[in-house]
Amino acid sequence: MSRRRQATRRTITPDGKFQSTLVSRLVSTVMISGKKNTAQNIVYGAFDSISEKNPASNPIEILQRAVDNAKPRIETKPRRVGGATYQVPLEIPSDRQAALAFRSTARTRSRCAGSLILPMPAKACR
Repeated sequence: MSRRRQATRRTITPDGKFQSTLVSRLVSTVMISGKKNTAQNIVYGAFDSISEKNPASNPIEILQRAVDNAKPRIETKPRRVGGATYQVPLEIPSDRQAALAFRSTARTRSRCAGSLILPMPAKACR
């Protein structure tokens, strides 16, 4: 960590198909070894399967609900007091909440043989 100044936040560009920054963040999280096109195919394929199963639903709204459900509200951090270390619960900033939610979604993808699991009860991991 630099002691001189805060790092500037980069603006996230929306993806080309849905014009959503939420989708572009999901694509960036799913991406492995810089293969963005493969990550886009995985995410867009999951959205297509959502649309096929329920044509009346909007995949972006389902993704937003999934991220909101996966966001942790509190995390514990170790604090050293005297000679003892205590786990102190702290509230998480909203940008970190979203990052943790996207990471857990991408971790589910890697466990389930390459398929991106969004809140679709029909798909299940082995």
